[in-house]
Amino acid sequence: MATASLTSVTIPTTVTNIGISAFARCSLTTVTIPSSVTFIDSSAFESCTNLMSAITVAVLNSFYSSLDGVLFDKRQTALIRYPMAKAGSAYTIPNSVTSIGDYAFRYCSQLTGLYFQGNAPTLGSSVFELDTNMTVYYLAGTTGWGATFGGRPAMLWNR
Repeated sequence: MATASLTSVTIPTTVTNIGISAFARCSLTTVTIPSSVTFIDSSAFESCTNLMSAITVAVLNSFYSSLDGVLFDKRQTALIRYPMAKAGSAYTIPNSVTSIGDYAFRYCSQLTGLYFQGNAPTLGSSVFELDTNMTVYYLAGTTGWGATFGGRPAMLWNR
């Protein structure tokens, strides 16, 4: 487990895996992931309450990407991790997303609106755990939505 005082890290290019709880409970505000990383455990950034919009992935990484500081798989079909301290109360999920990984929005209590541009994605475990203020919004004509989504209220997005 990393130290709680760690605030910024650039993963060395010799690293290929970021394992279970690798940076758990750190004070990370930024993290840079090189092209060499081929695996990131879903709990790697567990309880990094200061992690802001600064998850950056090297463009040449074949497995991962980042968009506006959010961690995705390379094709941006899987949203892996939303930074817990990312500024703003709303986030719009691209229509390319078909799955959301384990714990992706866990402890993101500042988020009050999550806006989906596409059909309802599959969800990993504990995706919205402790996100009691969040409402999910979806567009008319998209599928897979109900009155709730992942335990959060779901409503039609009137944009």
